[in-house]
Amino acid sequence: MEQNPWRASLLSQLVWHWDNQLRPRLEGLADDEYLWRPEPDAWTVRHVDDAEPGTTLGLGPGVIDFTFPPTEPAPLTTIAWRLGHVIAGVFGERNARYFDGPAMDHRNMAYPLTADAALAMLDEGQARWRAG
Repeated sequence: MEQNPWRASLLSQLVWHWDNQLRPRLEGLADDEYLWRPEPDAWTVRHVDDAEPGTTLGLGPGVIDFTFPPTEPAPLTTIAWRLGHVIAGVFGERNARYFDGPAMDHRNMAYPLTADAALAMLDEGQARWRAG
């Protein structure tokens, strides 16, 4: 059976951008950078004990700031928040749906509290997506 020609083209673009642009920029990410808040009200990943009830999603011990509907204007977000969004909402949900990955969404994820843990989860999600 002939493979879809779009698949190879899209995969090569994904691999090139991941390997040459996105992932190298995250090398050496330290915890203080990962959790740095550009303003006091910036959404982030935090320990469940430090969260206000009804303002976060996740299983803990790491949870992500979120309210529905989101505030207007949307708050600034930390690198931790953005990586958590990609891990759960982009790779996690899609890998579960299409590539037999573990069930994952913003509500049932234990968000990583360190940069190293986040990058490991990001790499795992991206690898499953790439293999799929």
